[in-house]
Amino acid sequence: MAALQPKALLVVTDTTQGMEFGIDAHVWTLGAKFEGLHSISEGLHLLTFAPGGVAGREGVFIDCVGGGVHRQRWDVKNECLGACALTDAQSESLEAAARAGALTLAPYPQNHARVWAAVASIIDVATLRRCNLKLDEAFGPGGIDGERGEREPRWTPVDRDAMRRRRGDVDATSFHGPDASVRLTATAAPSLLMKELALAFVVFLALGSLEALKQWQRLVRLFCACDSLMADEPRLFEGLASLLTAQLALAPEDFFRDALGRDEDVIRAALLDFFANAADKPQLKAAADGLLAFAQERFGLWVGHASAAALVTARAHETGDDGAQEVDLRRYVRPGEDLQMCAARLIEAGGEGYGEAVAYLEALAA
Repeated sequence: MAALQPKALLVVTDTTQGMEFGIDAHVWTLGAKFEGLHSISEGLHLLTFAPGGVAGREGVFIDCVGGGVHRQRWDVKNECLGACALTDAQSESLEAAARAGALTLAPYPQNHARVWAAVASIIDVATLRRCNLKLDEAFGPGGIDGERGEREPRWTPVDRDAMRRRRGDVDATSFHGPDASVRLTATAAPSLLMKELALAFVVFLALGSLEALKQWQRLVRLFCACDSLMADEPRLFEGLASLLTAQLALAPEDFFRDALGRDEDVIRAALLDFFANAADKPQLKAAADGLLAFAQERFGLWVGHASAAALVTARAHETGDDGAQEVDLRRYVRPGEDLQMCAARLIEAGGEGYGEAVAYLEALAA
């Protein structure tokens, strides 16, 4: 093995041949001589493991320092990775051994640093803490059917019930209406939620976490529906368009056709919301057009439209007026209510009629 000039080193000891090991959603089955990785860029990285390729994947975040050495040890008894504190002398010794080619270190996957940075660079240690994760501490993908363990992500609640609790004295129609800006800002600072959106995606990608997938979908839909916030913070949404492009580039080409991608069709609807809300904002034209061009080329969506604004105009002609939504909503109207009052009540209740109410308000805003 040639002498190395590493960015950062990861030394992993006591691994078992045949176990699954990965970094930043790139996975291998380990051989007998594996001792770690070299040429890792500085910053946060997500290690994953599954003993024997049988047990479910777990992960651990590490923070690499350029030119530094990070050591993890495989705990055979508990079947998990754990950090090993190094003295300065031990760190220097390991680095010298690596530079001399004395350790069997595999290279960080070629060209993968750019891919990882595109989807994970905004995640920081504070984001991990907000979501119940710690550096160098293994965690699972999240509970199934409501079951939870201590070492799992805790996502910010953004479901209907959580939003109803946050409304306070705000008018129900404006709070639960098509523009999600008030709902998002009532939940947390937009920049914090954007980082959580990025974290949820990488946990889904690396661990196959259904709970993380659902959180990613909810946050994407929430952000894309923020009409007034787009006008106030266009750079935030330029970043969202870039982030979504990088994330969806890792999805298979049939993402919008297979069973998982079709689940409630959340992302397709969110993209349409983004295009509709960005259409009258010149600062976001390039971002919206770029995202549309990517969706057309990668997934074959909305082919034939030269720009996001053209797509929005075409869809407005296709869907026509809101007569159908009015018919659907009238069966829920109570004495003394008009349709908008009825829609606000149904959205606040979150039960039967919720979908019709949202569709009606969205049609009004179109």
